[in-house]
Amino acid sequence: MSSSGAPPPPPLPKDVAGPPAQITISPVKRSKRPTPPPVPSRQTSGVAPPPSDWEGWSDPKYAPSSSRKVKWGEFCSLSYQRNRFMTFLSSIFESLGEIVEARPWTTVILTILVTCLFIPGIFLLKFTNDPEALWVPQSASFYDHYFDIANTFGTKYDRDIVFLIKSLYPGEDVLTTSIQRSIVDVHNTVVSDIKGDYLRPILPTLPEPVGYQDLCKPTGGECSDPSYLGIFDYNKTKVPEQKGELIGRIDHWLSAGTPSQAIFGAGSYEPNLDYMMVTAESVRLKYTVRSTEDDVDLPKARYYEKALQSYVLGERWGAEHPDLHAAIMTKNGVDEEIDMILSDDFRLLPIAMICVVAWLAISLGGFNLVDFKGLLCLSVIAEVISCVVFAFGMMGYMGVKGSTLNLVMPFVVVGVSVDDVIVVEEFYYKTKTRKEGRMGECMALAGPAITTTSLTSVLAFFSSSYLDMPGVRSFCISCSLAFFWDLILNVTMFPALVVLDENRIQWRGAWFWPWWHVQDTWDSHITVSLETKAGFEGYLKGASAKNLADNNNSNTRMSDLTLASLSTEDSRSSRRNEFSHANFLHMKSTRKVMSTRNGSETTLSSKGSSKRKVLAANAKLKVHEIWWSVENLLVNYYAPILQLEQVQCLVLVIFTMLAITGGGISYFIASGLRSDEFAMQGSNIWNFVNENERLYPTDYSLLSVTVGELDYTKRDEVTKLYDFFGYLESYDGTEGQVGGAGGNWYQHYALYLNAKGKDVYIEFPNYLDSFLEEKQGQKFEHDILCMNDEVAGGGGHPMKDRGCNAVKSSMYYIWMKKKDGASEYKDYLHLNEKAKEFGMGDKSYVFKRSYLHSSTSETMASYMLSSLFITIVILFLTMLLFTDTVSCVFITLMIIFVDCDLLGMMFLLGINISPVSFVCLIMSSGLAIDYCVHIGHAFTHCTGVNPNVRMGEAVKMMGTSVLKGGMTTFLGCIPLAFASSSAFVTFFKMMFCTVFLGVMHGLVALPVFLATYYNLRGGLSNTKEDEERGKVNENLGSKLAEGARTKKEIEQSKKGAEGVKVENKKKMRDLLKSSSSVFFGMNPMRKTGRKGELMTRMPPASGGAGKDAEEGL
Repeated sequence: MSSSGAPPPPPLPKDVAGPPAQITISPVKRSKRPTPPPVPSRQTSGVAPPPSDWEGWSDPKYAPSSSRKVKWGEFCSLSYQRNRFMTFLSSIFESLGEIVEARPWTTVILTILVTCLFIPGIFLLKFTNDPEALWVPQSASFYDHYFDIANTFGTKYDRDIVFLIKSLYPGEDVLTTSIQRSIVDVHNTVVSDIKGDYLRPILPTLPEPVGYQDLCKPTGGECSDPSYLGIFDYNKTKVPEQKGELIGRIDHWLSAGTPSQAIFGAGSYEPNLDYMMVTAESVRLKYTVRSTEDDVDLPKARYYEKALQSYVLGERWGAEHPDLHAAIMTKNGVDEEIDMILSDDFRLLPIAMICVVAWLAISLGGFNLVDFKGLLCLSVIAEVISCVVFAFGMMGYMGVKGSTLNLVMPFVVVGVSVDDVIVVEEFYYKTKTRKEGRMGECMALAGPAITTTSLTSVLAFFSSSYLDMPGVRSFCISCSLAFFWDLILNVTMFPALVVLDENRIQWRGAWFWPWWHVQDTWDSHITVSLETKAGFEGYLKGASAKNLADNNNSNTRMSDLTLASLSTEDSRSSRRNEFSHANFLHMKSTRKVMSTRNGSETTLSSKGSSKRKVLAANAKLKVHEIWWSVENLLVNYYAPILQLEQVQCLVLVIFTMLAITGGGISYFIASGLRSDEFAMQGSNIWNFVNENERLYPTDYSLLSVTVGELDYTKRDEVTKLYDFFGYLESYDGTEGQVGGAGGNWYQHYALYLNAKGKDVYIEFPNYLDSFLEEKQGQKFEHDILCMNDEVAGGGGHPMKDRGCNAVKSSMYYIWMKKKDGASEYKDYLHLNEKAKEFGMGDKSYVFKRSYLHSSTSETMASYMLSSLFITIVILFLTMLLFTDTVSCVFITLMIIFVDCDLLGMMFLLGINISPVSFVCLIMSSGLAIDYCVHIGHAFTHCTGVNPNVRMGEAVKMMGTSVLKGGMTTFLGCIPLAFASSSAFVTFFKMMFCTVFLGVMHGLVALPVFLATYYNLRGGLSNTKEDEERGKVNENLGSKLAEGARTKKEIEQSKKGAEGVKVENKKKMRDLLKSSSSVFFGMNPMRKTGRKGELMTRMPPASGGAGKDAEEGL
């Protein structure tokens, strides 16, 4: 390193017209481990260490002079350490790229074989549809209460079958003699006639006929579920002929304690007599069958439920009950819904893949047999399949259960992973001038970029995998595993496929059959640049006839055409007039240009079918006209508008207010998983759920009171129990008395002892066994667990043959009105607190099944906020490894804004806070980074005289790339809009809002916030050389836009462009030799010696080490 200051570069010409000459960049040999700059002593007068805010310090020739008086401790700053990390990371990816380039087939085969190791895990993966096992926090007390009741009283595997019966004619009253007689017939058919034999033609392997009598839980020696039909003795001939008598008998049965809203739907009542029902629109019948996971009862229950479904939905129902319509809800029916979702909605995945592959085919390559990259695009399908196999296989090995929500994961992978594929392919094309080590150079640039985007996605999902909600945890784990494997494939298999595809193109093999050598003189690898669409079209139309006239003695002319950005700023390298590969058309052709001697006409021809080649060129041109229009819009209209001070103030106010508003109205978003969330639209389950919610808006369900270890021989304790019962019966929402119409078991036992003349307290343990053996006590056998009984974990009865002389635990019931989730959760907390106040003990609690979902709804908001906070913190810390601190802070702010806006969109679209929307919010954090990181980094690395100019250049550079990334994600998820599952449709709505909001914040909000920050900080001040360079570039761009084609102008352009060419070569060498990738790691802004001013990172050319480095190049 030289001890003297570095001399400035040679001055550039100020008046230059015409386009610059093409830039040819020599290959640059990158060291595997770049050595950090030596630290000079304090007495050294030549070179000082880099400032802490100058990112990208790696080459000694860029060292500032000692006049800057930089503190030595800044070598240990975060920026320098980040820089060293990026250098190390780039060297690793460079070595990996060279290995892949040397052995592409080995890499592809090895990655496929490793992926195949996870196929057996897929067969170990189990899917469950039990909502209690998926969407209930397992650490909550209500979850423990649920399983305590299930295991203690043998109800864990009980399956409820619910019939909803109404008239075939909408709104007709069902409290008529004819309809009630038909309902009695339905009941008798269900409990007596429907058996497994009904399905024997469909299921010939059915072992034996299975009916209700084989699966019911006998109560009081009778195998029937009690219902109001008992008032007719389940005999249709005993149904009264007169409607008044019929209604009177039903009302009398209901007055014993059963709420009418639990049985009859949409009923009407006598005025001022709400207990006198007059009409009803529907009737609900409920049957309970037993089934255990480890017993033969489970397949029997499935056969029986299948038979019931076929009976209700088949022709037999219409023939026997032409005046009735029925909907049925069974556990088997829910399972079949999941199967139909698997078969129907999962068919949309190939459509999503086709959309993405078509998009890649348009974006990459050319439209001829050689340049078309069809096989490379189709490899994306193999990559997505590999990611799904790895994720599901790992879940199977880990023992993580899946759910319907996991089926959305492949759509997310299709939409998001393609962005990294495009990055690798485009960087590979950018390093086209290198013949050896090309993939190594590509991966040194692309590796850190795709690592950042993939790593943030992995961490965004992994940060929520700690939740004790199994369904959410399962989805987050599957997505994090899929994105991790996608990162592995994007740095191994896909680069190898890119190398193989490039070898095919070099050999001129057909895209669909690489072994077919295409005999065509249309060479697709010679490239020069024209800067504007107008210039290119003018060339094709003969606008450059004067220039061609000077070469009319030649029959052939080699024309290397690449349509670059409309601006004079290269869209890739973030430097002016560096005509490396841009974001748009890569038209590569060898053309014969036939022209008349006077130059008045020009035609294009070549060997073979020249017309076909010209049509292909024009087709490729028209495909990219869309992106030309977008680029033109961003450059000529959008960027200048965004630089206006009034527009910036408006953007700051609008986006800030939207975020505040979205966060504020999120308080009013409903919580809870709707019961039809995972059902297919229009299916039997869907219809049942919707009809049930319509007809039973004030539904009732049984609230259970579990009393454990109560000494019934002590009057004080029994008094406390009845005091609590009195509080329950007077509580808002309860109906009737504890025990319902028939009373509870303790009341019947007390009557039993009184009838024998025995003391209720003293003789309590002596006659309990005999009471339970008699008929009046048998109906309570499922409500009592004796002290000498074992826990009935297998679904068996708690009463054993060993007798009973003490009660270990017992259960009581009372009807309670259904409320919203928040109210029910408050009831749960309040009633259990009251139970402790009444001295019921720790083993006593109040519970009903709906508390599981209501408490989940209530806690979902807190889960969401805590997970979002953890996710944002993790992403912030991760970005600190790859980008500068200022950009990291504002990108994090954009993530918060996107999440707040997304909450506001949920309120407008009527989407509840549920597990589906929860995972979408977590995913939005990872996606928003992809849209913001590139814009933020482009702003940091642009050259501009002030932050506003830098902001406009950042939008010019990366605007179309951000739009392309958003488009691929949208195309990957758009098939979900046509899914039959409500959960999938909700996922599509959330994904669409995430993409829209992410792109808007990346293209609009982030540049304005960054520009405003640096303006408030003091602005930017470029060196004089940069300002002159900018004038030259603007002159070049204006001349090229005017279409200057005369020989004199072109000669003048060549002379004036020599200085630019030399400077651009130096800049490109510096760029490729830098310690950071194109996308990450450098901060171009550093403080000058004057207070409050900044300068761009454009290191002056230096002698010494710098000169040696150039000679090495």
